[in-house]
Amino acid sequence: MPIRFTFWSSSTRPSSSSSYHAFRLFRVRVRIHLLSPVLALLVMKIVQYLFKVVLWADLVSKTTHPTAHARISAVVSQFSMTRRILRLGHVNEPYAELRDLIVHEGGLRGTVLKPGLSVKERFVQVLAWYNPAAGIVNDVVDDTICLAKMGAIDKSWAKRLDMTSTRLWFSTILVDLYDNYRGQQKLTADVARKRRDLATLNAQALAYPSPASSPIMTPSSSSSASPSPIQEQIRTARTALQAAEFKLWMQRVSFAKLMADFAFCWVDFRQLSGHRADGVQAVAGFCAALLGTYKIWVKCR
Repeated sequence: MPIRFTFWSSSTRPSSSSSYHAFRLFRVRVRIHLLSPVLALLVMKIVQYLFKVVLWADLVSKTTHPTAHARISAVVSQFSMTRRILRLGHVNEPYAELRDLIVHEGGLRGTVLKPGLSVKERFVQVLAWYNPAAGIVNDVVDDTICLAKMGAIDKSWAKRLDMTSTRLWFSTILVDLYDNYRGQQKLTADVARKRRDLATLNAQALAYPSPASSPIMTPSSSSSASPSPIQEQIRTARTALQAAEFKLWMQRVSFAKLMADFAFCWVDFRQLSGHRADGVQAVAGFCAALLGTYKIWVKCR
């Protein structure tokens, strides 16, 4: 669907133009982001699991609201199938990751078999190869399940491969959690170092104030004064600290999303059932959808 922009002339522009145009800009940005297939899938997932939470919490019960309950259940089922169909061919993404390891990282010789690596470093390299390889297999399995549910192939394949898909997804979540934890450790140390650097620069600025930062300045000198080198260093250090803190924040958001995925997958992995298990999956799926949408929204800003 094409994006249409409407421009107002000065005679027809509403009186509260600033707030109105801010709202219109927000609407345009939302429409642009929804054109992203990934974000569209996540928004669909939010609606699907929000309805699942509503059904699980019995906010719309089958006895008191039978028509609404049936329609919401149908929407949940259709959204689930639609998301599966839209993800057909997702195997390209892990394949691209594996190809990058082969082409840009030197293959196995440049990573796992690289001489001089410690046991821990070699283990990390093995995990770097495992995730895209398992992702390729998992996507092929998911596509087969989707085709089976559509009726394109024998429907028995869906039941046969369901547990294989769950186990592969569960293993990749564990690898991602470990990788995220290592990333958080590095980013936390980087933020602490940048804070120390900024504190040192602030202390130096207070101990040795420059003429440009002196409170006693003539009108002629204030117009021509330029920031001192220490002030420029403080500004640069503050910007670097803010960027590092934002990276750490997004890493923690990714960790929370992975924990929601872990809770959701754990129910299937352990083959749990019942009202409590359904609630865990509904709430975990809703939280994972919200956090995933937030990550994509920030990336597209």
